[in-house]
Amino acid sequence: MKQSGSEYLSIRGLRYHCRTWGAAHAPVVMMLHGWMDVGASFQFLVDAFNGQYRFIAPDLRGFGETQWCGRDSYWF
Repeated sequence: MKQSGSEYLSIRGLRYHCRTWGAAHAPVVMMLHGWMDVGASFQFLVDAFNGQYRFIAPDLRGFGETQWCGRDSYWF
């Protein structure tokens, strides 16, 4: 299993968590999870690659380590 890291960003006043794998200088692949999931669920996919990319998988708002917006529900 390849080692992952965590990065935190402030976007519109909310603290977002991004799971990252790979070297900072490598080409970036962004991965977005679906409803009721988290960025760490891409571990199996990252492990299948040979390490030539930097993978970034944010936890979408209200999931994983990313903050909720403080409202009762979300609309897409």
